[in-house]
Amino acid sequence: MHPPTTAQLTAPDGTGRGARPTARDTTGRAAGPWETDEDLTGVWSLRSFHDLDDDGTVHEGPLGPAPAGLLVYAPGGRLSVTMMRTGPAQPGRPDYMSYAGTWRRDGDRVVHTIDLAPDRSWLGTDQIRDLVFVARDELELRGRALVGRPQLRVLRWRRVSH
Repeated sequence: MHPPTTAQLTAPDGTGRGARPTARDTTGRAAGPWETDEDLTGVWSLRSFHDLDDDGTVHEGPLGPAPAGLLVYAPGGRLSVTMMRTGPAQPGRPDYMSYAGTWRRDGDRVVHTIDLAPDRSWLGTDQIRDLVFVARDELELRGRALVGRPQLRVLRWRRVSH
């Protein structure tokens, strides 16, 4: 799956940054936050992963053009995310990314508190992700990169199971 164009990622204020976009479901209606945590729990498969600079420029994500991954939001607030590059290794680029911990909803955001990670500096940190609900079984998480240039990471997920 190819990353969206910059125009597809532009926030309602036209900046491409800061403001949260208005999500639409597959019928074109505005899709707001889901009602309960149970709507988010389950296993999600990574559909796409790309970076967005503050000026709105779209870049391939750190795991290449077609990464694979699973995100698990367990009932009771535990989470695990694992992602990998599916193409050839790239010098200086990661082949695998992961962390685990707890999650909690905060309106149209989800907060990941990291308990396990390959980088000890991530432990105990809260990673805030904006939730963009694309459809009932598809969501987009947007958050700042943990390492590297300051940019927005945009990950689109599709539900595999509840």
